[in-house]
Amino acid sequence: MSRPEDMTNEELRVAVAEAYGFSPVLRGVSRDLNIWKHPKTGHPFVFGQLPNCPEDLNACADFERSLNSVEYMEYRYQLRKLAQEKHETVVDVERAVISAPGPNRCVAFIKTMTK
Repeated sequence: MSRPEDMTNEELRVAVAEAYGFSPVLRGVSRDLNIWKHPKTGHPFVFGQLPNCPEDLNACADFERSLNSVEYMEYRYQLRKLAQEKHETVVDVERAVISAPGPNRCVAFIKTMTK
């Protein structure tokens, strides 16, 4: 697996789904026929129906709500590390964490759940 920071949005989408608990039932037939099982309901999802976290902050909010308190602290730490790469002051880093775009939230979630 490549580093989350280097993944495309589609790769992030799949990696987040796997980290969240979606499991492949049928994979690799074609992009549209990758079928996944939802972690809570067990219902099948075709690839196109997986949450699109890199492009949808509401989908990010779903995985953020699933984190327990320890995971959430690690998630915030990972978001902060990403923000510190581009910002210098504490205030700018915190603003970047609060307003983090979907791809950054996905990277932080993957790093949190795969530790």
